[in-house]
Amino acid sequence: MLLRLADEEVRSPVLRKQMREAFPEKRFTQVWPMVRVPRGAYYVYLAGQALLMLGGSGLLIGLYSALRRRVRWRVLQAPLRELTRRRRQLWTVHAVYFGLMIFASLVTYEAAPVQTALLGVVGRQVESSEGLLGTAGKAYGSGVIPIAAAVTFLINFLVGSLVHITLPSLIIPGAGVLMAAFRASLRGVLLAPTFSGLSRASLAHSWTILLEGEAYILAAFFALLVPIYLLQPRRGGVLLRYRRGVAVNLQGALLVAAVLLVAACYEATEVILMAG
Repeated sequence: MLLRLADEEVRSPVLRKQMREAFPEKRFTQVWPMVRVPRGAYYVYLAGQALLMLGGSGLLIGLYSALRRRVRWRVLQAPLRELTRRRRQLWTVHAVYFGLMIFASLVTYEAAPVQTALLGVVGRQVESSEGLLGTAGKAYGSGVIPIAAAVTFLINFLVGSLVHITLPSLIIPGAGVLMAAFRASLRGVLLAPTFSGLSRASLAHSWTILLEGEAYILAAFFALLVPIYLLQPRRGGVLLRYRRGVAVNLQGALLVAAVLLVAACYEATEVILMAG
């Protein structure tokens, strides 16, 4: 059976739920047409995204310097001081994170079946209403922007930042950086606009990618400070240096949370308005 649906019907979570009930997966297979974006247009888009990431990174790095001169809240002074003192390291983390993401997107165009399979797995989890992705799917399906933003923020901050990057780095110094690199590559594969359905939403979603990526870059930057401190004996004993690394990560988490909060509010508004 073939069904012809308009774009707004395809994006409707209510209609998709009704279709799953009418055509259960045990008896029917849903096949959504995937129209490939021309190679030239795809490369132009990635070039534009790379420029956005570069310009956005420069703007945000400049913002940290401005905040250091103006913010008097003591808990933020140490992380802001490290961000402004270690600009080369900060730029390097930006270049590696966004570079991995863009490179993964480039490779994905030549390996479309991999992306299709991963999107299928993610889509089923979102629609299952189970786990983290299922919880996020329910929040966005409600159509209530504050709820969707709150759920997005909690998942991204508690799981994406603290559990995946910060905590591993405190157990094995700097280990969370590897997870950040893996997540950057995975995001490049999943969000690569290789198909027309993805490309329509990609322009607006690029700002979400920038802001969320920036938050994980900050978490990775502070995670790297743990092994850096431990390798500097002039800063005192090992325990003292480790405690300083823990402290700057916990204080830096406030900056990560602030960026993720802005990203969550934008993403919830963007996705729900486009779906409506």
